[in-house]
Amino acid sequence: MSECNLREFEQTDADCLRAWYQADRTGMEALMGIDLPQESTYMSAVSALFDVILQGQARLWMLDREQHPMGFFLMTDFAPDNSTARVHIYVDPKQRRHSLKAAKSIEEALTSTLVKIGMKQVIASQPRNQRGAHALAKRMGFTEIQRIILTKELQNGA
Repeated sequence: MSECNLREFEQTDADCLRAWYQADRTGMEALMGIDLPQESTYMSAVSALFDVILQGQARLWMLDREQHPMGFFLMTDFAPDNSTARVHIYVDPKQRRHSLKAAKSIEEALTSTLVKIGMKQVIASQPRNQRGAHALAKRMGFTEIQRIILTKELQNGA
């Protein structure tokens, strides 16, 4: 049996999500792309994520190492034709030394399945200061695109 494997999310895994936020708020903020100053804000974001999952617009799998949760794999932002999706990987900071094994298990578990449904490309985004995550992504075959993405914060009356 593989040291790391992917499995469907189970109700009891909610405790892991809460514990990871408590231990690594910065990591969860990076993954979610928003500030999560309180646990209640985080739990609201997770609840909204589950709503999107139930609507079929995202998929979530738990990542286990030797039968114990070490993180999760999330797919969002599916193109209408399922040719592209955005991927997110979270690994517990205490388990990050196993990130390459985790990434390989994700790839082994999903690549053939995703190709069969017509997926041609996956996209990942990460903060520039996460050098380890960037190096891992490159080892897994991700390349930087030569495109700048800009954002503008909108305020009432602006």
